Amino acid sequence: MPRWRVAGGALAGLLLGGASAVAAWRWVRAVAEVARDSAEQRLEDAQRLAGFASWEYDLATATMRFSRQLSAIVGVDHVVGSFAAAGAHVHPDDIARVRAARDDLVARHKPFTLEFRLVRRDGRVLDILSSGEAVRDESGRVVRLWGTIHDVTEQRAAERAAREAARRAEQTRAELEVEHQALQMFQRAMLPAELPRLGTVDVSAVYLPLAERIDIGGDWYDAFGLPDGRLALAVGDVTGHDLRAATVMGQVRNAVRAYATEHPDPGAVLARVNTLLARLPELDLVTMLYGVYDPIGHELVWSNAGHPPPLLRRGDTATLLTLEGGLLLGVVPDGESYPEHRLRLGPGDSVLWYTDGIVDHRSIDPAEALERLRRAYARAPGGAAELLGSVSTEMLANGPREDDVCLLVLRRAAEPANVVRDRREFAVS
Repeated sequence: MPRWRVAGGALAGLLLGGASAVAAWRWVRAVAEVARDSAEQRLEDAQRLAGFASWEYDLATATMRFSRQLSAIVGVDHVVGSFAAAGAHVHPDDIARVRAARDDLVARHKPFTLEFRLVRRDGRVLDILSSGEAVRDESGRVVRLWGTIHDVTEQRAAERAAREAARRAEQTRAELEVEHQALQMFQRAMLPAELPRLGTVDVSAVYLPLAERIDIGGDWYDAFGLPDGRLALAVGDVTGHDLRAATVMGQVRNAVRAYATEHPDPGAVLARVNTLLARLPELDLVTMLYGVYDPIGHELVWSNAGHPPPLLRRGDTATLLTLEGGLLLGVVPDGESYPEHRLRLGPGDSVLWYTDGIVDHRSIDPAEALERLRRAYARAPGGAAELLGSVSTEMLANGPREDDVCLLVLRRAAEPANVVRDRREFAVS
């Protein structure tokens, strides 16, 4: 064979090999871009569902990046800008406070939680609850600033309406009834309109206000999907029975959603909510159970901040999960830890989370009330909704309640009878 043919064949092989490498590199890059875009889209969808937006400031490039949800809230079409561009939308009367918080964050890395007003491009004024903090690398060096923006315009409007209703209600008994209804509407507005639906798990919740009381409590629950496909659950109780308690309840619920979307681990979420409450001007204490359920592995991970212990229902047996927890949220400013606990749910297993109103009776010892709740849960029939109905009916028959009640049940679906039968026959054979 002529030498030039051998050389030409080698050269062709090199060219083909190089072309294959370039094509492979382009394919890997395309896959990476699709994965990145998919992750960013999931985060954007989660932010939209949770009703908040985020921003990020890169110290090295001095550029500020907004989530698309923030651009939608402000009414602009860009997602990259600067601190100055973002500040251009702040209401003139609030600029000084916003600049002071921003300067403390940039110069001294001091985190902030601040309410102010934004003016949209179309002239509409929004009430905004914002937070910001420094993000450090593994060496402890601050590399970027990160924060959230939550549009609380409707919530603040509801508070103003509730306060106005309260002022008028003080004049006559008829107006007191109007106030009661308005406050209950405000409180219910803080609860989710609907709960997530998953094929392998059933979630149901109920809020039972105390009808005889004019004011309102701080009991609440929440359940929402996370970007990674897991399910976040929360039940909490704010001390007090007034508009302040309901307002704090709304702030805590919004904070849980924001923090969980970024870093959903239960211990971390409770620690950050504790820090948030400690920064508020008034002493607001909150008990809470917060957890994350994996519908694939059927594992529930949760932490407890001074809240009544959850109940596990397995077969016809109900057990109080009296495991280690942390202090109430808002007691200490920083450093409080909230241990995480793990539980794998088998087919038909369920857990019950509740607020203390379900076991709070003057005529019944607290330990006996908990035991009654355990027995009621153990013999309750059906799925999650039926479990709630049976437990609440039996417990409320113990006598007049003295507090609001929240109940939440997470139940893994039972296996169909034919699946169980086939498994048994396979084991015998």
